[in-house]
Amino acid sequence: MSTEIATTGELFSQAWEQYKVRALPILAVMLISTVLVGGSTLVLIFGGLIGGGVINHVTSSPAGAIILFGVVPVLFLLVTALVFWSQTALLALIVNEEMGLMDALHAGWQYFWPMSKTISILLGIVLIGLALGIVPGLIFIVWFSFGLFILIDEDRPGLDGLLASREYVRGHGWDTFFKFVLIWAISLVAGIIPFAGQIFSFLFTPFLMLYLLAIYRNLKAVKGEKAVVTTGRAGRLLWSCLAGLGLMLPVVGLLALMAAVVLHGQEWLLELRQLMPPGY
Repeated sequence: MSTEIATTGELFSQAWEQYKVRALPILAVMLISTVLVGGSTLVLIFGGLIGGGVINHVTSSPAGAIILFGVVPVLFLLVTALVFWSQTALLALIVNEEMGLMDALHAGWQYFWPMSKTISILLGIVLIGLALGIVPGLIFIVWFSFGLFILIDEDRPGLDGLLASREYVRGHGWDTFFKFVLIWAISLVAGIIPFAGQIFSFLFTPFLMLYLLAIYRNLKAVKGEKAVVTTGRAGRLLWSCLAGLGLMLPVVGLLALMAAVVLHGQEWLLELRQLMPPGY
């Protein structure tokens, strides 16, 4: 049983060795995801909003409001489903070294609902944490970041996998946090480089995920056994409620934005036209 926490250098070395062997299939899944999600998003934005003239209808007739509150959310859910599927396929490929490209795409559907559940709970917890302040948000990110790996690796979906992640991190929070900060800083600095930064970020993402996987596996090896979640019913209920409240925040914001478009959209369009050159 391993009893030592790996250094950052050791983790970088492990991730690099995996990257050299597995980068191509991982990048292929990422490319498929980018094309599908990006294309669907463009259809949603330009086809639904601009091409279909939804904005004009919304600001001038009740039928427009039905389109905005009905069709647009459905299209948004379809794009969200593609995101969940592609991210699940990517994680399955990252965690399972022997898995091929087609197997990963199939696993994306196999784990679709468990991954959707886990991501939703994780997102809700992180959002409510950030709403409470930067520090709670960062703590929740460090605690629960490995829940997605645990879903695939240990078949523990939802809150159980997230709480298991906290058990693995327990006692090594600061060390894990600084390892996160380092890789975030590298990714951020590289990403802001004009033009080349976007390409580098795309190529760097597999390494980042393999690095996070190496941290998770090291923490699991240090513990020496599968994490036992001791959180009781009351604790689980608390985390579930926090996740629910967190997920409500963007929904409230989206509804407020839609309401603002319905109430003030025509006025905003008139102001926008006044800013445009004559004859535009």
